[in-house]
Amino acid sequence: MQVLFIGTYILGAIILQTTIFARLNLFGVVPDLVLVSVIIFSVLNSGRKPIVFSAAAGFLQDVLSFGMYLNTIVKVLVSVCVEIVKESFIGSEFVLSLILVLVFTPLSLFFEAVVFVFFGIRQVAFGDLIINILSASLYNLAAVPILFPILRKISHGK
Repeated sequence: MQVLFIGTYILGAIILQTTIFARLNLFGVVPDLVLVSVIIFSVLNSGRKPIVFSAAAGFLQDVLSFGMYLNTIVKVLVSVCVEIVKESFIGSEFVLSLILVLVFTPLSLFFEAVVFVFFGIRQVAFGDLIINILSASLYNLAAVPILFPILRKISHGK
């Protein structure tokens, strides 16, 4: 039953991100609900569960969008990094989620821009990249208080 809730959540997050939030963009930037969800889910769970969650969410996001498997790679790497960081963190899971969203949002956007430039997919202006990073960071931080209780319930099966 929990797998069904997790699958529904991932699909719902991707649909929200690509339909509703695409219209409510800030400087052309939409929140990355999948990245935020991967971070929160990885903070709340341990073992293989966060890796499977992030791989499934990233793969589904890739299948439904760009298809270069960049999202899958980024989401799995973020999940692994969160797993490493959370073992040495003493404090609230919510605060850790906020901090990690603030750290991994710019890193993932920068990594994505480097890949796009390296493979010649598109050119990236430095000023635009900075504005995108700031906007996406604010958007993703705003999503944490909304997604955290939902993922807590889903991950603990309540």
